[in-house]
This record gives sequence, C-alpha cells and structure tokens, in this order.
Amino acid sequence: MDDEPVIISPMMKGPLGKDEVISKKGFVSSHVGKGLGVQRRSNQESSTVGSIVYKEVHGLQAAKRAIQNYKQLKEAGIPVAPVTKIIKRKEDGKDEYYIAMSDLTENDKYQVIEISDVSSQTGLFLDRDIQRRLLVSLAHMHNAGLVDFHPGLSIIIRREPNSGKVHDFVYIDYDNFGDQAFLSRAYHSHNEEKLRDLKTLITATSMPNNPDSLTEDEMWLVYKEAQQFPETQPLK
Repeated sequence: MDDEPVIISPMMKGPLGKDEVISKKGFVSSHVGKGLGVQRRSNQESSTVGSIVYKEVHGLQAAKRAIQNYKQLKEAGIPVAPVTKIIKRKEDGKDEYYIAMSDLTENDKYQVIEISDVSSQTGLFLDRDIQRRLLVSLAHMHNAGLVDFHPGLSIIIRREPNSGKVHDFVYIDYDNFGDQAFLSRAYHSHNEEKLRDLKTLITATSMPNNPDSLTEDEMWLVYKEAQQFPETQPLK
C-alpha cells in the first residue's frame, strides 16, 4: 500500500469549484471540509476518458485507504466504478487530495440513486433478482472483511431516466469502508457493523407492496446463505 502511486490527472489542473455539483451527500459533503460535495468535470479533449467525478478526502492516508478498499471490493467481485484514482493538488502551499472516479451517470445516460433514497423514488421497483444480487454482494463484502460505516450512502442504483427499470448497482464512496484493524479504532464491533449494514440494506430495498420482490424474511435468508462464515456473522 505504501507504494500506491498518486495520480495527478491533467483534467484536474484547472481551479476547483467551477465544475458541476452533482451531489451534496457522502461522508465528505457540502457540510464537511471545503464544502465541495461531489463534482463532475467533463473531459473535452479525450473521448476515451469521458467525464470524471471527484470529492475531497481527509489527507493522503484516507485517499490510500479508499484505493485499498476499492481494490478489495473489486477483487471480491463486487460492482465498483471502472476507474478510481487519487488526485493530488497543491493549494495554498499544501498538498490536498481527492478521489476521482468514472462518471457513473455516463454523461446523464443513467440516473444515479443512493440506496437510502430508493423508497422515495416514484415508479422505481426492485425485483427479486436485483434484491438478491444486492444482498449477495453485501455478504461477499463482509466475507472479504469490510464493513460500511455509512450504510445507505455507499451503494447506488442506476436506472434509465424517467423509467422504473433498474440497470445495475455500484458500490461507491470507498473511504466509507473499513476492515477489522480500522474498526478497532471505531465505534462498533465488526459484527455490529455488519448487522447495521444488513438492516439498512433490507429496510432500504424492501418493497412489501410489490409481489415480484422478496419479503424481508427471504432477504435475511439470501444474505445468510451467501455468508462464508455464518457462525461468526450476524443473524436475525
């Protein structure tokens, strides 16, 4: 991890704060740090890179931890952004760090919805398949030793605009995740955090009025069956 390269992107040489704000949410948001929120910058010079989104992080160590979590999630087969990089900029004589990643809207081809906001979306329905894949991905994340400190903010659903059709889901906000070593300095035990992740996901994606969706009891079972070490995992 110590030799993780810091990527200085030519796309980020211009001044910050003039790009498009696409979200005020996340661990570092409009109310924390510089208040940048999540910003999008279009690349006018390259058709291969396209747009990126970026947000600030609390220093180099937080940026490196985000990249490590990103790699660990990817290795576990969990859907993540195609590209995620560390950006370093010199601001007022100090090094400042940002996490930049692929624009998951693909230049507004898809609408991006955080899991915590799914229930408030008119006409959006999660069928059994997408619910099952979400729960299995969470179990695989836990099997890989990671938990989410801010469940509900770190998974997004992508859907076609003005449509109830779900395209896919992606894990984001990689500085929100932690492993057992990091948790030793946090608020809850590993199993307490896992249970919190699971309850949040079930509450956010349960659709009791949709006959094509899983019941909450079925959702618990899907997660349990996907666990690598069920005897050490939180159960209902």
